[in-house]
Amino acid sequence: MANLNFNTRQPFYFGPPARPLFAWRHRASAPSRNGMGVVVCPPLGHEFVHSFRSLRRFADQLAAAGVEVLRLEYDGTGNSAGIDEEPERVNAWLASIEYAIQQLRTDASITKIGLIGVRIGADLAAHVAAQHALDFLVVWAPQARGRDFVRELKAVQRTGEINSSDPQIVDGAIEAAGFIYTAATQQALMSLDIANMVPRATRILWVSRDDIVDDESGLKAWRDAGLNVAQMRLAGVAEMLLPAHASVVPESAIASIVDWVAADRKKIVHASDDLWGSVNFTISGDFLRVDNATRFHYSVQEELWRFGTQTNLFGILSTPLATHSEADKPVVVLLNAGAVHNIGPHRLYVMLARTLAEHGFCCLRMDISGKGDSDAAPGHAENIVYTPRAVADITEALAELTTRLGARRFVMLGLCSGAHDAFHAAVELPAPIVEAIMLNPLSFYWQVGMSLTDAPTRQYSHWAHYMRSLRQWSRWKKLLFGKVQFGKIAALIVQRIGLRVRFKVPAATPKNPGVQKRREDLAADLRTIAAQGRQMSFFIADTDPGYDILMSNAGRTVKKLQRSGSLTIARVAQSNHTFTSRTARRTLIEQVAKHLKDRYD
Repeated sequence: MANLNFNTRQPFYFGPPARPLFAWRHRASAPSRNGMGVVVCPPLGHEFVHSFRSLRRFADQLAAAGVEVLRLEYDGTGNSAGIDEEPERVNAWLASIEYAIQQLRTDASITKIGLIGVRIGADLAAHVAAQHALDFLVVWAPQARGRDFVRELKAVQRTGEINSSDPQIVDGAIEAAGFIYTAATQQALMSLDIANMVPRATRILWVSRDDIVDDESGLKAWRDAGLNVAQMRLAGVAEMLLPAHASVVPESAIASIVDWVAADRKKIVHASDDLWGSVNFTISGDFLRVDNATRFHYSVQEELWRFGTQTNLFGILSTPLATHSEADKPVVVLLNAGAVHNIGPHRLYVMLARTLAEHGFCCLRMDISGKGDSDAAPGHAENIVYTPRAVADITEALAELTTRLGARRFVMLGLCSGAHDAFHAAVELPAPIVEAIMLNPLSFYWQVGMSLTDAPTRQYSHWAHYMRSLRQWSRWKKLLFGKVQFGKIAALIVQRIGLRVRFKVPAATPKNPGVQKRREDLAADLRTIAAQGRQMSFFIADTDPGYDILMSNAGRTVKKLQRSGSLTIARVAQSNHTFTSRTARRTLIEQVAKHLKDRYD
């Protein structure tokens, strides 16, 4: 992998002032610039989130080969303005690509421009290429037909934890893995057929998958139309599209595509290092639909921050406009949920930060090092869900907020591993943290070597499942008719006893006397946080094991702290661990916003 540092990337906003688009520019180093520029067009929805790390690596490799890269986030996705329920989504995504092409053309050093699209992003790129003359086009694992993509989305919805039973999903809309596709958006997607698009590109590369039989009707149609289309069959797409914490960067496939793109080189001696766009924008008019009459409106400003002693950390600060008062309110810091980058699961953090800013709170949604767009620290691996670097990175973020904003108080907020990091920041840091807000915590103590598949929290999840089953007559019928595996239940009970004992005794003394192992004493740590005058607030989904984990390991202390007012617990109805449904996300945002307003207004 090329040795690229954080300074080769530049985040920026561009496009229409009323609807700013977010992107990263990956700058080619001066000695290797070859006059080529490319827009990377990502997939949509959950595939965008899962492939995020791979596409960042892809852009880095293109830049190392001398290609200037604009890594795009379409209108209504990622950190761009808009939401997925607005009308004319497909047209807005196509327009986003066209704005990106225009942005590339503003750089005089770029003489050849192309598009690289992945999955449904390949179809969007091909559609734009049929309208605009380009120097090259790469379609990587394209969807042959938009209707196939919609069929896949419906399958994802049916097999997910949250499905069409969500009462807020109406009028034929579907919610696949936490992203909404209205009936109109589905219809527009189904009209896409890559075989009917004739790209106006000098060079074209069609990259097929090696793990399934692709529909290559588009490839045949393009060749029948007289286009010179090269084809590669490359491995790695399936692994790239695994959930963010498990996704694997397809290094070999990336190298092959980069070699093809950079083959048409032309050495450029003079090139501009000017940055594109501004580093902040004012966003207004976004909304999160509640019903036919009520909407959340956002009118906030956002700034792009790079910080840290090695400037390897990235975050986006949402701040109220001048008409709002944020005096004496604490700054809210949002911490990565798992391995998902700063937008949060299903874009939850974007909506939450903008809502809180509308209510007068400054909010920094940051990437811990090795996650999202923050580089891993030297000597550390990337994409580690529970990274030991978190508290050190939070320290850097709080110092930056103090220096730049004069911030005097902080609220730490995170989901899952972000809750773990908020908890440890509140326990360990001397900074003026006034509150830790923990959403669905699954672990308060994580030891190096543990894995997500065998972590103790899985046993709590299974126990919570059985406890819910006790309230269902259908489950009792299975018990009465002998259709329940008693061995599994017995094993679960034994495991649960072991877990309860684990938190009642000190951790074993490490074999290496020079290694300090932190004692896992949740009750003592909760008391430590309270003794510092810091609040603790838990927002836990009604189907999540987080409440059971908390009460099983420190129930007596939790109840005592609740009585004293130092600790609160709120349950979020009809929710799962990552608040996959729109209704759950809306409810959570409302509850957190009300909680902070009531406490700090």
